[in-house]
Parts: sequence; structure tokens; C-alpha cells
Amino acid sequence: TLSLTAGSWIASHPAFCTLMRRMTSTRRSKNSSFLFSTFAIPIAASRNADDLEETRKAIETNGGRCLGVPTDVGSADDVSALIETAVKRFGRVDVLVNNAGVAPLCKLEELDPDVFRALMSVNVDAVYLGCRAVWPVMRKQGGGAIVNMSSIASADPFPGFAAYGASKAWINAWTKSLAE
Repeated sequence: TLSLTAGSWIASHPAFCTLMRRMTSTRRSKNSSFLFSTFAIPIAASRNADDLEETRKAIETNGGRCLGVPTDVGSADDVSALIETAVKRFGRVDVLVNNAGVAPLCKLEELDPDVFRALMSVNVDAVYLGCRAVWPVMRKQGGGAIVNMSSIASADPFPGFAAYGASKAWINAWTKSLAE
């Protein structure tokens, strides 16, 4: 549930940008569509056009609006273009949600270097790139909020999620350093 304070703040700060890979569950889709249709105009980012369309429909079905921008969240150029699109469209970015993530389940000896690099690109690089691109925008406008999604796996990765847990631990350290 959302508190009135959070809802009021988001309602008065309508430029909401989320970096996501896909909405993988019905619950996440419903929660996100409620938040976005009720309080904000989101800009959803994903490489997958079907995911963007699904997100747009979920939000618009609940009475909201959504702009989907095809974006490779591991690409500095794409993420910068996404933030530029938000600024051009709304004049500002008040909230950035770094929600992209991949979590291959496999033992170290089975973790292919290409899979590891893809995991780090989505789970770590995307967070860095999103924060880096939006930071000067938020400083210029006098503030904003960055939400970096993590996981309990950052502190207690269960077998097969060592790389995922490590990537989420990096997010925790990164977020803490940005807040100081």
C-alpha cells in the first residue's frame, strides 16, 4: 500500500522514469500499473517492444498514461536518450526507478562468462548509467528521487545465485554512497 504522503509527493512530481527489463509477474504488473495510473506519468524503458506494450496497456487499463521508450538499459547512449526524452516531454525527471534485473540460477562452474557479463550489464551497468544520466538533471531542478531495486540475495544469496547476489550487493553499496 502507498501512504498518503508518498502518494501526494508523487502526484505533485509527475515525471516518473523507470528502467525495467520486463514485468515478470502479474502481481508486479498490477502494483506498478496502480502506482503509475494513480500518481504519475511513467516512461517505461525496455529493449522488448512487447514488454513495453504490455506495460502501457496495464497502466492505461487502470486509467493512467504511459510512454514506452525502447531502451537497452546496458547502453550509455540509450539510457542518456531515455532521460533526454523524459526532460523534453515533461521538462524534468522527478523519480528514477532502476528496476531492471536478471537472475540466472546456476552454479559457478556452469556460469558462462557471456551470461555473467549480461547479468552485470543489466543489474549493475544499468543502475550506474541511469543514475549517471539523471544526476545532473535532478541537481539542476533542485532534487528528485532515485529508487534502485535490490534483493535479499544481496545479503544472503542462496545456492546458484552468487552472481545475482553480488550484483545486488553492489547496488546497495552504490545507493548508500549516492545518498551520502
